[in-house]
Order: sequence, then C-alpha cells, then structure tokens
Amino acid sequence: MTPGGASQDPLDYNRPEHVKLYLASTKALDTKYNGKLEHLRTFLSSVERRVEEFGWSAICFIGSKYLFREHGLIGKAELEASAATYASGTITRSAQNAQAMYEFLMNSVDIDLTSKIVNCMDMYKFGERCNGPALLKTIISLVQVATSGNATPYYLETLILNIPKKIKDYDSIVEFNSYVRSNLQSLENYGRRFDRILPLLFQAYQSVDDEEFNRFIQSLLVAYDHGLPGCIKDGEQLMRSAEEQYKLQMLRASWKVPSKTQAQIIALKAQLANKGKPKVDNDGSNKPNPNNEDKTDSNQPEQTAWKSIAPKKGEPTTIKRGRWNWHWCPNHKSWTHHKPSKCRGTNMKNGNAKQEQEEETSKEDEQKSKEKRVAWADLKKDDDKRGKLKAKLVDLLFDSDDE
Repeated sequence: MTPGGASQDPLDYNRPEHVKLYLASTKALDTKYNGKLEHLRTFLSSVERRVEEFGWSAICFIGSKYLFREHGLIGKAELEASAATYASGTITRSAQNAQAMYEFLMNSVDIDLTSKIVNCMDMYKFGERCNGPALLKTIISLVQVATSGNATPYYLETLILNIPKKIKDYDSIVEFNSYVRSNLQSLENYGRRFDRILPLLFQAYQSVDDEEFNRFIQSLLVAYDHGLPGCIKDGEQLMRSAEEQYKLQMLRASWKVPSKTQAQIIALKAQLANKGKPKVDNDGSNKPNPNNEDKTDSNQPEQTAWKSIAPKKGEPTTIKRGRWNWHWCPNHKSWTHHKPSKCRGTNMKNGNAKQEQEEETSKEDEQKSKEKRVAWADLKKDDDKRGKLKAKLVDLLFDSDDE
C-alpha cells in the first residue's frame, strides 16, 4: 500500500497536505508521450505505475475487465456506465481519482497528441466531467488507429508477421522490441495471443547488418534447435537477450562496425567508384590526355565554337570548363589543354615556344651530325681492315708464285 492510496476517503483540498497529494499525483511524466505506437507500451507501463502509486486501480476496472490488460475489449458504453457509479452529485474519492487521472494524462502527452485528443472529447467527457480511464482508452485508440488505420486483431497479426522486414526501419534493437511488444500487447487486449513469435524474431535479428550480433543470435538459435540447457523458451526472453547484446555492443562502441572483410569490400567499391576519374596534380590542375582533348565536343561544332573566342584584355587566360583546365594558346588561336609555353605546333609566334623549338631543332641537328661522324669513323675502320686483308692476300699470292 502506497501513501497515496492509504485512504479512500474524499480529499479535502482546503488542507495543504491534500493539495500536495493532488499536485504530486497529476505531475507530468518526465518524457511526454508522442503518440507513437512503438512507445505505447512504455507509456502504459508508466501510467500503470502512477495508478498503483496513488490508489487509482479501482477505477481502472471496467466491470471485470482491467483497462491496462483488456482495453481492446472495452467500449465507450462500458466506460460511461462505470463512471456513472462514482460520478454522482456526492463527492467521492473515486470521482476525485478519475479527475486526477485525467489531469495527469493531459499533462503527460505532447502538443500534437493533445490536439488530436481534444477533437475526441465526446469519448472521455461524460456530462460535465472528464474521466481519466476513458481518456486513457481514447489515447490508446487514437494511437492504434493513426498507426494502422484500423487496429483489428487481423491487422495486428499482419503487423507482427511483417516484423522481419520492419526491423530495417530501426537502428536500435530496444526501439524495435518496443514496437513488437506494443503489437503483441494490443493483440492480447483482444483476448488473443500470437504463439509463433520466436521464428519471426530469429529471422528479424539475423537480418541485422552486424556480424558480431549475428553470431550471438546464431548461437541462441543453435541452442534453441538442439534444446540445450538454458536455451531460449519464448519471445520475451529472446528480446531481452537481444537487447542485452545490443547494449553491450553500444557500450563497447562496436555496434554495426564493419568487419575486416566488410571494410575490404567497402574499399574496393570506393576504388571502383573512383576509377576513370581525371587525375589531379598537387596544385589541383587536371592531367588530360593530349590525344583526347574533349571527345564529347569533337563532333559537335556548336559546342566547340567557344574554343576560338579569345579572352578580352584583362580576362584570365586559364579557365575551368567541365572536368578540364583550358589555356588560351596564341599560336593555335584556340583554347587548349596545353599551356602556351608547352606548345609544339607550327608557325609559332609565342617567343618562349619558338625558342624552345629552335633549341630542340639544334639538339636534333647536333645529334645527327654526331651520328654521321661515328658512322664515317666506322666506315674508315672497315676500309683499313679491308686494306690490310688485301695486302696480306697479295703477300700470300706472291709467296705462292715463288714456290
């Protein structure tokens, strides 16, 4: 028994201690509920703790049905009938509790959900009083309808069957498990249980892109298949084990860290993606193929006309167009990939380029002259050899005649 529920006598709000009790009971949750289905289970758990703490449990039994377990089986007529038992003209503790529960719930939802709630006032306001249990049922209905359109048992089972694909929408195993639990709980509220959850959870966890987590889940699956001691028995146990592994990896900063093999694959993909891109000098300039200046423009005169337009006085003589750097060449009277100082064309008017060509020609002439001198020397040597051979042959002939 908690202090808030120690007595069921009506509170006297003229007494400071009773006012403090009221303010404590209606204080908002630390995190306001945003109306998301995956957070519904956590929200209901927090509300139920507040209900137990301040002795509101009695008003949450609608007939023989407990609101937190069987809200799917409770309709508006039953809620209104239950409220009528304590919402008479006489002030009762149950009526005060129902009002306090209403205030607490309104304080604990965010502005977006509040705007939806006030549009459904007829679902939780009976006569002149708003009713806490009816408001909770309204919130649950709004969340389920907004998520599924019609949270029937069939639709909830469809959502559960789809969890192996749904897990791709979550990076957190804790949030994914919250989504699964919410759907399972909603189905149980209709008096139905989903008994095939284990295979679906194993399938979902095995699709997570984390090698370490996959190995852990595989070990649990092997133990389950062979019935080993301490193996997983039900879906809730598997979800808790998966959450513990996820939290451990998050603590070690190893969640979804690529393995060595995955890192190599990523590196190879990056190399393939960069293959074919133009090389860049240290100064950031491109290194185009001189024999392939711009294939995309070569057969399109309207796209190459700009190359013959000389820069005006004061304008840059080097520009960037597309992937390449272009330089205005006075010799070619065109934008080219080569710099003017590197031009090798004919009829050059650029002084530096002309000087470089003359030096190159002089070197070539000198080389040719050298090669001629070497060839002439070799020929002379050959003549000398042939002369000696001829003289020796003559001597031998003369010696032969003497004999």
